Amino acid sequence: MPRTAIFVLIACALPATAQPLAAERHKTTGGSHILDSLAFEENRGQFDRRVRFALRVQDCTAFFLDDRVTIGFRAKDGRASSITMKLSRRSRRAKVEGLDALPIRTNYFLGNDTAQWVRGATHYAKLRYRDVYPGVDLVFRWEAGKQLEYDWVVAPGGDPSAIRVSFDSGVRMARDGAGDLVVGKDGFVWRHRKPSAFQQADGSPSPVGASFRSYSGRVAGFDVSSYDRARTLVIDPVAVFSITFGGQTGSVGDSGNAVAYNPALNSVYVAGTALSLNFPRGDSGFQARNGGSDAFVALVGIGDAGAAVALNAYFLGGSLNGGATGVAFDPQGNVYLAGYTLSSDFPVVNAMQTAPGGGFVAKFTPDFSALIYSTYVGSLVGPQPSSFPLAVAADAGGSAYVTGTTSPSLFTATAGAFQTMAAGPQPAFALKLDPSGKLVFATLLGAGNGNGDNGNGIAVDASSNPYIVGFAGSANFPTTTGVIQPACTAHIFNGCSGAFVTKLNASGTGLVYSTFLGGGSAAYATAVALDSAGNAYVTGGTLTPNPVYGGVNFPTTPGAYQQTTQAGIAAFVSKLNATGTALVYSTLLAGQAPVFDGGGSGAAAIALDQSGGAYVTGHTEQSDFPLLDPLQTAIGSEQTCLGENGTGGEICGDAFVSKLTPDGSALEWSTYLGGSSYDSGAGIAASGGDVYVTGVTASWDFPGEASFPYCISPENYSGCVGYPVIPGSVFLLHLNESANAAGLSAPGVTNAASFASGVSPGALTTIFGTGFTTVAGVQTATCCPLPTELGGVQVFFSFNGETVPLLAVSSQQINLVAPWDLQPGIDPSYVPVIVYVNGAPSLPIMAAFSPYQPALYTANGTGAIAQHGADYSLITAASPAQPGEIVILYGNGLGPVQPAVALGAPAPSMPPATTIVNPVVTIGGAQAEVLFSGLAPGLVNLYQLDVRVPLSTPPGNQEVVATVNSAVSPPFNSPTATLPIGPAQ
Repeated sequence: MPRTAIFVLIACALPATAQPLAAERHKTTGGSHILDSLAFEENRGQFDRRVRFALRVQDCTAFFLDDRVTIGFRAKDGRASSITMKLSRRSRRAKVEGLDALPIRTNYFLGNDTAQWVRGATHYAKLRYRDVYPGVDLVFRWEAGKQLEYDWVVAPGGDPSAIRVSFDSGVRMARDGAGDLVVGKDGFVWRHRKPSAFQQADGSPSPVGASFRSYSGRVAGFDVSSYDRARTLVIDPVAVFSITFGGQTGSVGDSGNAVAYNPALNSVYVAGTALSLNFPRGDSGFQARNGGSDAFVALVGIGDAGAAVALNAYFLGGSLNGGATGVAFDPQGNVYLAGYTLSSDFPVVNAMQTAPGGGFVAKFTPDFSALIYSTYVGSLVGPQPSSFPLAVAADAGGSAYVTGTTSPSLFTATAGAFQTMAAGPQPAFALKLDPSGKLVFATLLGAGNGNGDNGNGIAVDASSNPYIVGFAGSANFPTTTGVIQPACTAHIFNGCSGAFVTKLNASGTGLVYSTFLGGGSAAYATAVALDSAGNAYVTGGTLTPNPVYGGVNFPTTPGAYQQTTQAGIAAFVSKLNATGTALVYSTLLAGQAPVFDGGGSGAAAIALDQSGGAYVTGHTEQSDFPLLDPLQTAIGSEQTCLGENGTGGEICGDAFVSKLTPDGSALEWSTYLGGSSYDSGAGIAASGGDVYVTGVTASWDFPGEASFPYCISPENYSGCVGYPVIPGSVFLLHLNESANAAGLSAPGVTNAASFASGVSPGALTTIFGTGFTTVAGVQTATCCPLPTELGGVQVFFSFNGETVPLLAVSSQQINLVAPWDLQPGIDPSYVPVIVYVNGAPSLPIMAAFSPYQPALYTANGTGAIAQHGADYSLITAASPAQPGEIVILYGNGLGPVQPAVALGAPAPSMPPATTIVNPVVTIGGAQAEVLFSGLAPGLVNLYQLDVRVPLSTPPGNQEVVATVNSAVSPPFNSPTATLPIGPAQ
């Protein structure tokens, strides 16, 4: 029987702390060389005695014990946490051993007790647990720049079904749609990639089907077959583009409210509200902007590479305010728009209603050259609309379906409609227009009393049955028998309320089914999507159990991704069967930390892929919102935004975009999206792995390309001259799930010495992220000059349009030299940075600009790397500096030098390149004499400081600080380092 190997990849997915490229520097007679130390380090007393080996990775540390592997990480709230995988039922003979020793040794000279020092800890390329089960070995290995991998090696006669691994309490364990085993805890994800297996036969590998199998009590094993199984593609989202467009408003004004994508025309339609006078128009000639706010629909053309190549905005409005809330298209390419208007001079064409009303529905030709129809809906009551359309859908025949909320006394239902009267002042409504704009039916929906009823989302199936979802504010909202929740049970907010899901028949004369949704949670539904079987996928928000609102609960299903939270308000996704009688799955989507002030997460829109995977977007104020393979790993804004009355306020928060597996049991991916102020997702569309998201951003540093430079007037507004983002702008994000591009992650662009966020002229700079190169290992540059492309990677600083020299590249880190002529962008001073991987760009990241960012290079984060000036030997606790001695320090971010040095070139020695502004250096609080400040000769952009230790410096570890421009307030100070000082001799 041939040997069988089952391969599994595991990856630490959420960085906890930023670390430099892991490397050791070894002194040799021929200079120095860098060795990759991402390897398994034996424990010789530097770790807990139970640990046999350890592996230090950027985002976690793996500890290997005799019977388990523990991943230690930093939780979102800063606590130390861990996930443990135990080898259940292992053989007592099993032991772990290092394989393939590497020429790397680690020494730990910590403390004054030399007996506690650790010398010569060996590093290994692999670890092997021998005979974990009879005839079964477990082998771990690390391939630099990739991920930790482990193989189960089954010898002839061995039984792979004996393999069992169990995870500790507090973890969430689920298999996702790709077949991966996803284990999460405290905001951290340990992903075990779908296993592959093969048998060696006749010298070549023969594949064997393998998959994870879950047992009760967080226990996993394998199912192995003798035949090939179709392998599921592992899906990771990649941003193809992110653009913003809008004008100068000074606050949140312009907004994207809905999005649709037409694959036949490769065009994206964004609908929303244009408030700014200089909102971009492109070459559209349909209607110029009027005063106040107008409805708009923007046509964004998509090029062959998936990038946005054109933007044209088309406006609908009158002399008073209006806005678009929904957009749809039909198979013929006609585009439908719905929204509200306060204008009596709104443009109407072939209208079913010409009298001014609070709402409108419009239908454009595919090329937007004309309106097929445009009509009022409802009536105006003084300055307020009586009808407020919120969503629109279109069927294959070109009919439009609209829902929203209305005043029943001013809304005319059609004869024979399901509901023609309502007791309260604010019921929901639904109407249908035929392809020419004539009214087919109009019906009220709900009692309209209590807290009112809103129709927030609508979809239509192949039989022209409309599905409406929203918020029911009264207990007597119409429902049918046998459904999930026929009666309201949430007695909150001075009445009974909850989400509703209603399916009307095609003629609008009756209910196919209608149900509350939310149990006692006072949930609200915002959007609905349908699959081909008639299952309805509903999203929105819900209150969750906490001390403020009491014991409310939203109905979740066993095995769902998230069944509980204390987030205050949580997003939810529920899949209803075709008859509305049962939940196929129902899950929450929010962080776990309690939020008792009304904050939390809520979903605004939903879309589906062909397999039933659900894409959701919305808004979150939670720093522990669940993430997986994120484009943005940390919430962009935890600052406070003003409330509606201009005082107080809540956390601004970010947009989020998440995808659930078809069974709702796990995330496929999830990411924040936002900058330093308020950002929110409002609409989402998906087609063939392409995902389009729109919303509103008030963040000047929203991660996106510059606004399209099209203006109406005047052309000197900041929104027209290429500012990256205008507060109150519309954003449009295009994700592709199978592309391969870089994703930048916190802390982003940093000083290479201190890893503090930011960039300064000529500084050695480190960028952190994922997917930076498809080449294995660490790619290092040869000198000199340094190359601007390495391992297929280029880094582009947008302010000067140049790529920069690179020192080293791995999959998660880039070391580079920042331009000497680096200039700030906008106030605050930031510059956009883009990483290209084989020509594919990342989303721009806004790097904080500083003219100086002094930092001293340290070992272990505190001890300054320094040399004795007399013999260039290292200064250590055993060989400390002496008062009065000249010592050499190495730093970064000290600013321009003279004579100027070409970017990426080694520094000259005669004359040396000295800093234009010399720093002040203090040691032990006393100012030290600086004899030289400049670039180290022969090296690239490494600053050297020759300083004399003050004679008054006492012995011990003394603090060292370098300050540039001490006269300004605040000055530019380096982080504190320490230098061992011996007694005066």
